[in-house]
Amino acid sequence: MAFAAQAARLAASALVAGVLAALLLLLMMPAAAVGGVCFDRIFSFGDSLTDTGNFILSVPDDFPDPAKRLPYGQTFFGRPSGRYSDGRNLLDFFERSDMMSKSLFLLGEVGGNDYNHLIVRGKSLDELHKLVPNVIGAIGSAITELINLGAKKFVVPGNFPIGCVPLYLAIFPSEKVGYYNKETECIEWLNEFTELHNRLLQEELEKIRDLHPDVSIIYADYYGATMNIFRAPLQFGFTVPRNSCCGSDAPHNCSLSVMCGNPGSTVCPDPSKYISWDGLHFTEATYKIIIQGVLGSYAVPPLSETCRGGEYKISQLHHCTDNNPTNTVTYDAMSSFI
Repeated sequence: MAFAAQAARLAASALVAGVLAALLLLLMMPAAAVGGVCFDRIFSFGDSLTDTGNFILSVPDDFPDPAKRLPYGQTFFGRPSGRYSDGRNLLDFFERSDMMSKSLFLLGEVGGNDYNHLIVRGKSLDELHKLVPNVIGAIGSAITELINLGAKKFVVPGNFPIGCVPLYLAIFPSEKVGYYNKETECIEWLNEFTELHNRLLQEELEKIRDLHPDVSIIYADYYGATMNIFRAPLQFGFTVPRNSCCGSDAPHNCSLSVMCGNPGSTVCPDPSKYISWDGLHFTEATYKIIIQGVLGSYAVPPLSETCRGGEYKISQLHHCTDNNPTNTVTYDAMSSFI
């Protein structure tokens, strides 16, 4: 159906294909710009939640992607930047967090697009469950290969609570008792599926830690950091927690035929009041809070342990995130890593 194709194309704006698609983000922060840092650079393997424009650079000019035009990018850049948000995303805030001295490999989140493709096509929960071990195995293989190449420090995020995103709230409505979580009003079965993925991922990471005790592997709990927002959205300034800012005049601002950036779509006056930007991706305001959480208590082990010997303060994030956006270099020779 037309909507499935639209949603699949939006989800496919990411870097995942097997383990990863063929893009590598290399981010550099000048030493003079930071003090007491822990890493010099970040290598990020992930999807549209951390893509800073590489997917747009990798496709033909006539590829129909909404991130090529406004309102994407309107909040921070004032123009489309190739990011799937109204402004900066997870990687922009992660890179600007003053914590680099050697290379940090940010691997993920991975799997979201694989699952999205099946979900929007109406595949069964059993089919989704069968895919999880393949995704987890691919992540583990990528980490092991990078370790063999000399990598020592990783941040591996789990997946987000997809039962809370407006896209799925719109296309999977129900009046069944217990279908929605009473506290968050998110779809229980979708979040339980994400919890399964994250639990198996953490088990895989623990196995790799046992095999490579000299390597630091941090699990970034994107799920927990995001659920913290959905449990008390007003505490974080979000007055419209379950609608997308950019979309259409439909339930949850997500229409089956009009996606953000397409003809007929509308944009809210203040994205900072919304958790979701386009029904699948978050607003800049949300990304910033998620990363604040990961740099705080939503990481196992804490990132501060990996940065022993380097000063790291959460308060630095507020200062750094008002600076210029990250600079990226695209690499298209990923075959050796897969």
